[in-house]
Amino acid sequence: MMTIRNKTKCRLTSIAAFLLITIFMLTGCGQASTTQSSVELQKDGTVKAEIRASFKKDYYSLEEMEKGIRLAVDDYNDTHGAYLVEMEEATVRDDWAEVLLYFRKAEDYAAFNNEMFYAGSLKTAADEGLVTLDTPLVKVDPKAADAAVNTLIAEDWQILICREPLLLKVPGRVGYVSNGLRLRDDGWVDASLGDPSRITLETPVFVIYK
Repeated sequence: MMTIRNKTKCRLTSIAAFLLITIFMLTGCGQASTTQSSVELQKDGTVKAEIRASFKKDYYSLEEMEKGIRLAVDDYNDTHGAYLVEMEEATVRDDWAEVLLYFRKAEDYAAFNNEMFYAGSLKTAADEGLVTLDTPLVKVDPKAADAAVNTLIAEDWQILICREPLLLKVPGRVGYVSNGLRLRDDGWVDASLGDPSRITLETPVFVIYK
C-alpha cells in the first residue's frame, strides 16, 4: 500500500521530461544511461518504476532533481484529487541517479509520463485497436502453444504495451513478446531492442502473459 504525503504544488509534466532536462541535455549529447530503467507491473495493479540515468557532472544537483520530481508528483496527485503517484526515494550511487516511484495503476504511469503504457486484457487491447488479430507473436515460453492473437484472447491472456526501452516485469508467466524483445533468465523482458540509449521506441512493443 502506498503512503503518499502532501507536498507543494507545481506543474511539471513528467519524471521523464524532468530527467531529460536536468540530466540528458546537460551532457550536450543527449545520451541516456546504459543501465536500463525498469518497470514492474505488480499483482495488485501497482506499477513500480526505477528510473536510472548518468549523473557524472559536478554541477548536477541531487537536491534539485529530487525537488523537481516531488513537485511533479504533488501536482499530479493534486490535479486528480487522490494519491496516485509516490516517489519513494531519489539517490545517486557510483555516478548514476536512481529514482524509485510507485503508480497506483498503469493509467497513472501513462498519464504522468505522457507515454504509451497499457496493462490489461488482450481482448480489451484488441477492441481498442492497440493490437490486431494478425499481430505477429514471438513465443518465448517453450510450454506455450503456437497461437494467434484471437486464440489467446479466448484463453484470457493479459498484455503489457509500452514505447520505452525498459526492462519489463509482469505478474505472471510470459508466453509471447513482440519481435526484438528478449526474455531474460531472471524473468525480466528487455525491451531496448538492442539500444537502451534511446528515449522512446519508434513503435509500441508488448509482453503477453498469463
